[in-house]
Parts: sequence; structure tokens; C-alpha cells
Amino acid sequence: MNTDLQTFLQAWTGGGDLSDAESERMLLLFEYDAAFRAQCVEEIRMLGLIKAVQTPSPRWLVLHDALGISLAASAETAADDLASRVNYLVQNQSRKNASFRWFGWRPLTAAAAGIVFGMLCTSVVFGFVNQRAAVNKVPLLAFDAGLEDATQTLKDGLPDSLGQWGMDDASVVAAEGHVLPLQGERMMRLKPIPLQKPVKNHTSRAYQMLDLRSQPVAMMNGEAEAEVTASFCATNSDLSSRYLIRAIALDEAPETATKNFWSKVESDGVVSESQRFDTPPGTSGWHTFSMKLRLPPGSETLVLIFGAVPPEDTSRPALVHYLDDVQVTLITSQPLP
Repeated sequence: MNTDLQTFLQAWTGGGDLSDAESERMLLLFEYDAAFRAQCVEEIRMLGLIKAVQTPSPRWLVLHDALGISLAASAETAADDLASRVNYLVQNQSRKNASFRWFGWRPLTAAAAGIVFGMLCTSVVFGFVNQRAAVNKVPLLAFDAGLEDATQTLKDGLPDSLGQWGMDDASVVAAEGHVLPLQGERMMRLKPIPLQKPVKNHTSRAYQMLDLRSQPVAMMNGEAEAEVTASFCATNSDLSSRYLIRAIALDEAPETATKNFWSKVESDGVVSESQRFDTPPGTSGWHTFSMKLRLPPGSETLVLIFGAVPPEDTSRPALVHYLDDVQVTLITSQPLP
């Protein structure tokens, strides 16, 4: 978890007191960085699920107590549904409870706050339903996930076998300049692809292929997801950066999965999910992002793509980026007996 996200969550849960300048920076991140906002919502959603499982009392009662607003007061002005009540708290909390000073959030629009509370509200309801299901997380071991093997041969383009990293233009390196590996002693260096190079896509990418046949995906009745997490860092934090994580599930063995790969990806029978993540200017260090792909029954191969997207403004210099600490988790759920 990156430092900004930790700071945000500590303030959210009352575990940290931020200065006005830090609050302002968090607000700008939350309002303008879609990837950061999505991470915040996901973490708050998980907090809601944990709270719902751990306590028999509804989460909205805890919010009422924490914000110092009586049930009668909210009932007079809010609708009966949970979402409306929580949104009502957002609009009124700053003048009701001084202990929530960080949530004064003057620059933050009510709509942005409503997004988080609305998602939290939905998560809490889902949390009570989810008590009926057992969630199981199984790590899927990616090859050299920490990118520590400096002697490995990187395949040009897509890997054609398991236990191999593919790349467009990359190398495994130790610390370079002010950039230190996130974990271990090495990381992958993603060089920008020159715009003059006659290729369809100038995103500098790294690829890996995983074998799903040993995993119990087929027995999960489709209730299985692959969660992919990776960390990126840029050489110049003064400029914004955009990163890509893509996961593709195929119903054929790894030995043939990458043959005529891109034409397969265009077909209706292939399940694929892609997300882009932006880092605003001035946010230095490593940024950790994650995405999920629902795996259909019969999935045998998972292809992962990690990329640094070139700037849309071609007058801007393309940066060198780094990739590290790739993690893949299989998430399954089954009804409790």
C-alpha cells in the first residue's frame, strides 16, 4: 500500500491528524486522481465488510455515534434508505462534530464525498449478505514476481512459455539514480518506445503468462476472480504518469495460448479486463495499483500485461518507468454450510 493511501485511510479512520497543507494535497489527489479515488473506495469497502462481519450492529449506527448526530435528527431530514442517511451525514458532519476536523474538506465537492459514502453504504449492505459466503484467497505465483533474477533472458514480445518475462523494451536493473527497488534489490526498467518506431502501440509493456489448470477455477461455478497488483515508479515525479494493467483469460493451455494472441483477444470468447491508472504531478515514489478479472469456468491460461503509457502530448518527453512487486491472487467464494 503506498504512503498516500495509508495517510488517507488513517485520517478516514481517525488514526491520523493532518496539517492543512497535507489535507489540501489529499483532497486534490482524491478529487482529480481517478486511480487513487478508486483505491480509496476499495479499501473503505473492505473496511465496511470487515466491520459488518465483526459486529452485529449496523455500520450506519457507528457512523451516527462517531459524527454525533442523533437518529431522530437524521430521520427528520433524510429518506429511509441507508444511502440517503449516510449522504445526509456527509453534508452535515462538518458543523456537527469538530473531532472530524479532517473531513471539513472545504475544497472537496459534496458529490465526491457522496461517492465514497455511497460506496461505503453499498459495501456495508453487501457485507451482511457476504457473511453467508466463505471467501478464499490463494496466491498465484508469478515467475520472478520481485524481478530479482538479473541473469534471466527477457523474451522480446509475448512470452511463449511459462517461467518467462516478455517485454517490449525492458531490462532488470538495480537501483538507478534516486529510484530504489520497492522490495528486494532489483526491479524492471521500462524504456519508452520512440515515437518514430513503426509500431501500433507505443506503450512500453511487460508480459507474463500463468497456468490456471492447477487451480480449482472450474469447480467454483464461475465465482472466481484474479486480482493483479503491481507497483510503478517514474524517473520524474514533476510530470503526471499513466500506467496500465491488463489481464486476459483463455480457455486453452499455455503451450498454445500466445500463438496468434492478439487476434484471439479480439474474439468474443476471450475474457479480458484492462485498467489505466494516473499519478498526478508532484507525487513521487512508488505507486501500487490493482485490478480484478472474473475468471470463467474452464480458464486455463492467464496472460498479464503491465505498461507505461506514453504522454498524449507528444511535445512532452517520454519518461523511463520502473515495475516491481507483481502479485496475483485467486479469489473464490463458496456458500457456508
